[in-house]
Parts: sequence; structure tokens; C-alpha cells
Amino acid sequence: MDTEKLKLSVKLFAAVADDKKDFVAVLRKFYGARRDLETIKILKTQ
Repeated sequence: MDTEKLKLSVKLFAAVADDKKDFVAVLRKFYGARRDLETIKILKTQ
């Protein structure tokens, strides 16, 4: 899997999953715990 797709998928699931702990752990370990603010903004408008 391409790393950019993985990063975007993890950020999305960390925003919407009921059980976020695994996705947040991946964000912390590989991406400095950065969430995608644009995705969060779009989800809030839905």
C-alpha cells in the first residue's frame, strides 16, 4: 500500500471510528500524531 494512502486512511479512521485507539497509535508512531484538519472540518459539516 502506498504510504500516502495509508496516512490519509489512518487520519480518516482516527476521525470517525468508534474505537480510535489503534488508528491514533499509528498516527502517533508514524505521523507525529498529526490529524488532518481539512478532513475534520469536512466531517463536521456533514
